[in-house]
Amino acid sequence: VGGGIVGSALACWLARGGLSVGIVEKARAANPFLSLGKDCRVSTIVRAVELALRDLEAWPKAHAPVRAIEVWEDQALGGIRFEPEEIGEPSFGAVVENRKLIAKLRARSEALGVVWMEGAPSALRRRAHGVELALGGGEVVAAELVVGADGARSQLRELAGIGCWVRSYGQRGIVATVRLARSHQGVAVQRFLPTGPLAVLPLDQPELASIVWSADEPEAVRLLRMSEQAFLEALRLALGPVFGGVEEVGARASFPLERRLAKHWARERVALVGDAAHVIHPLAGLGANLGLRDALVLADELVQARAYGEPIGALATLGRYRDRRIADVLGAMLAMEAFHQGFRLPGLSGLRAWGMRAFSQIGPIKRAAMRVAAGFAVDAPRAVP
Repeated sequence: VGGGIVGSALACWLARGGLSVGIVEKARAANPFLSLGKDCRVSTIVRAVELALRDLEAWPKAHAPVRAIEVWEDQALGGIRFEPEEIGEPSFGAVVENRKLIAKLRARSEALGVVWMEGAPSALRRRAHGVELALGGGEVVAAELVVGADGARSQLRELAGIGCWVRSYGQRGIVATVRLARSHQGVAVQRFLPTGPLAVLPLDQPELASIVWSADEPEAVRLLRMSEQAFLEALRLALGPVFGGVEEVGARASFPLERRLAKHWARERVALVGDAAHVIHPLAGLGANLGLRDALVLADELVQARAYGEPIGALATLGRYRDRRIADVLGAMLAMEAFHQGFRLPGLSGLRAWGMRAFSQIGPIKRAAMRVAAGFAVDAPRAVP
């Protein structure tokens, strides 16, 4: 259930592994919210996941490789720069517009024989050897297993009676496309401000970038109420001379920031992936990658179960998926919480800058961190047979 990035990718990996797959999607996606002609929703796909999507033949041509990452709090105190050559990779991954990745995945899924059905789930009934999913239009879909990939407010999760821990960060994420004075050259930057982090992500045109400005609710409301010119001036002040400055900002959108964790990721005949299972703070851009790694691992377990004659909907099978994913997801949640809280402590900017400089000088630790960031130190297959 759910035909976004994670649901479509899971369907592709399962279909390529020989399983019969259908996707239930509420309706054709609404027109994306555009800013300077680009989708406001973008995803930074880490290198290991990018390679898996390339292997799937579902990687869009339009993407922007991330060739360096710069992080700082106060420019006068300096920060840290990461370069992928230090771990033997050409990039840390790439930034893609969600609409283009979804379109590529849908086309690939259809080529693999995945059946798309329009509707919203209204009831879930477990049977002796499977599950029945009733849709709003009266149709009933029978399957061995149903997977919820329908987002943070998952209808399937609710129908399965699975609760969710929720915590609001009291912030909003403001997204927009900006035009830079100079080419971004594939560099992604992140500045930690007192009211929240500001990220600038390269897009597939050298002078265009996507911003994600996470700000405390009162500050976010103030920024969203600004005129285009006033917001542009506030953005210039926050970023300083990076990329020669910002010349133009497009339409803005925003979304509330919260942390969510489903109390169960697997039940008999039911599994959850992506935002239906977990939502984290966007400051490191890990959300889509966690979801895609969910899809990779679940597909790997289900294809293997089918090969060995095991029931794919059995809790023993789905429990292996859960057990393989829990360390990655909880580790990412704890790391984001540490960053979020650590950079909000007042009066410690000098100490934090010293820590970043010291970290950059310890080669083995820095390289290990970069391999984690690129997705190479995680229990997830590079491809599903």
